[in-house]
Amino acid sequence: MATNTDQARLPTSGERTVISRPTLERDEPDHISIPDRGIETPVVYVDTVDEKIFQEGLANGVVHYPNTPLPGEFGNPYIFGHSSDYAWKKGDYKKIFKPLVDIPLGTTIRITDHDGQLFVYKVIETKIVGPKDVSVLDQYSYERKMLTLQTSWPVGTALKRYIAIAELDQTATYGPDTNQNTNQ
Repeated sequence: MATNTDQARLPTSGERTVISRPTLERDEPDHISIPDRGIETPVVYVDTVDEKIFQEGLANGVVHYPNTPLPGEFGNPYIFGHSSDYAWKKGDYKKIFKPLVDIPLGTTIRITDHDGQLFVYKVIETKIVGPKDVSVLDQYSYERKMLTLQTSWPVGTALKRYIAIAELDQTATYGPDTNQNTNQ
């Protein structure tokens, strides 16, 4: 996926990198993009922990788990999406998180909030857990700015969950031509 960015310059020793705010191709709020994996999708916010509501949300993108923080906030926003789904089910996002499986550490994840403000995360850990393992909802005592993405694993089943854990990239700040985002 293409992004619009101004050129960045390499920092001198001890200087923080300053880049202009990269924008998603459609520059819409509530989107997640993982360019290295060809993933771009809406983030659907639901307010109830209910399988039927989750499935309705998944027909329209990936789903933000209720009562977890929003992108950029302290804690751990938890977002899940399909790696595969039944061909007869509605929606264009039945395999949207299939490329998430085996995502390399250090991969950039870009996510916009309700206002279209961009937050950049870097993958720091991946793991496979059981379908009832709620440890992935850990909020890190609300002292870190994390993001957890989840999809089913192995692809084509719902036996386990593939988890990618990312942390907000604290090194990036965005230039004066944008909403000032210091990611802090």
